[in-house]
Amino acid sequence: SIGAYMMDCRLRRAKSLLKHTDKSLGEISGFLCFSSQSHFQNAFKKHFHMTPFAYRKKYDINRKWSVRHGLANDVTTVVWENTQRGARNYG
Repeated sequence: SIGAYMMDCRLRRAKSLLKHTDKSLGEISGFLCFSSQSHFQNAFKKHFHMTPFAYRKKYDINRKWSVRHGLANDVTTVVWENTQRGARNYG
C-alpha cells in the first residue's frame, strides 16, 4: 500500500540521519513527520528489529572517525538539508 511505502521511505531516511548526524531522536522524528518520538521509535524497532538508539550506537565509530577527519560537517549538512527538503513532501 502507499502508506507502507511512505513509512518505509521515512524509516530508511531515519537510518541515514542516525548514521550520519548527531541530531536527536526528537529532531529526526519531527522532521520525518512522526506524531511523536515514541511512535518513531516503535515504528523503527518494528521495521528493523532494533531501536534507533541501538542502530546509532552500531555506527558510532564511523561517525567519530568522520568527525576526526573533518568529513562529518559536510555529510551532516548534506543529509540534513536533503531531509528538510524531503520532509516537506511527507506533510
